[in-house]
Amino acid sequence: MALIDKIVLAIGGTLILLLALVSLAIVPGGVFVDNVIAFFDYLKVEGQLEAAISGVLFLLISLALFRIIIKHSNGAHIVLKETSLGDIRISLSTIHQLTEEAMRHFNDVQEATKIKLNTSPDGLEVDVTLRVLPDSCLPDLCEEAQMRLKDYLNSTVGIIPKRVRIYVQDVAKEKTLKVE
Repeated sequence: MALIDKIVLAIGGTLILLLALVSLAIVPGGVFVDNVIAFFDYLKVEGQLEAAISGVLFLLISLALFRIIIKHSNGAHIVLKETSLGDIRISLSTIHQLTEEAMRHFNDVQEATKIKLNTSPDGLEVDVTLRVLPDSCLPDLCEEAQMRLKDYLNSTVGIIPKRVRIYVQDVAKEKTLKVE
């Protein structure tokens, strides 16, 4: 989870807790009923800015929660084959891990910093962002990375990606030795 998501969720959780306390205080016989009513009267008359800010915060919170729900859904998969006993399915998470593994064993690549998988009726598309080692011929490296990844996914999963895009994010500051 990204730092910004954690911050938004922390603020959102605090605001939701405050709203819960306010809701409980409004209950007939609550201790702070007069103060809560006075606060809402202030927002109606003079506090348009505060109301707008709180509305934006709640919108951001709901979007952050929605993003987390979408991001961490593990239901995404690809049906490889339908057999008489049922479907053979491979999760996108598995393909993601295999893509990381393929790039890890590539000598001129320090790391795959971002991997994005897109599925469509046409097939699988793979976008890989790399940090490469210095003194690499980038056009040759990218073309070889595309071919190796395509062959690796074909041999391990049985899927030939429709498209493999390689993005070079940056060059590593110094060469690091890879232990294989």
